[in-house]
Amino acid sequence: MAATPAELLQKAKDRLIEKGWTRHDWGGDAGPNCTLGALIAEYGLLQPVTWDAPLYRNRFRAEHYLGEAVDNQGYSGRTITSWNDECARDFNDVMALFDEALALAKEDDRG
Repeated sequence: MAATPAELLQKAKDRLIEKGWTRHDWGGDAGPNCTLGALIAEYGLLQPVTWDAPLYRNRFRAEHYLGEAVDNQGYSGRTITSWNDECARDFNDVMALFDEALALAKEDDRG
């Protein structure tokens, strides 16, 4: 069974805690990663060699929840990447964003 959006978000958050967070760089498998780079890296680790449409769909739903959390913080219309890369942004802001995105995903009956 494909990882849910909430599971993907939690894995990405855990990756940032373990491997570090950065700005202006998606990062690689070794980290550190930006907010979106962590999600994409975790999706890549879960994606099997054969196509998994539910996992692909859930990756974009997880990204949607991150974007909704960015909007809820008053950054409507901004991308996750531009939010991540702001000079004033810090690791605690990123963790709070993931917490909000996780809450949104868990509220959704598909999350």
